[in-house]
Amino acid sequence: MNLKSETLKRYQVINRLSRHRKPTLSEMNKELGIPIPTLKRIIANLRKEYGMNISYINESAKKEGVHGYYILASWGIINRSAFLKTFGMV
Repeated sequence: MNLKSETLKRYQVINRLSRHRKPTLSEMNKELGIPIPTLKRIIANLRKEYGMNISYINESAKKEGVHGYYILASWGIINRSAFLKTFGMV
């Protein structure tokens, strides 16, 4: 299936958020090769355009520096099982 570059990146981020317990921006950057500013933009767009509830859990108080991870709490307008069946390996 041929997907536009931006769509492919969104689907990769959704897959990463759905399949990992505590995905961080740096992990997603390393695995997907998407720059961190772009990842932040994609996550913001997923929240706004798809109504997805993606929460950031800040653990900075526990450690030095900036530490945190994301949780995909709600799929918004996307049907989770249909997405994973069709695009789960993107």
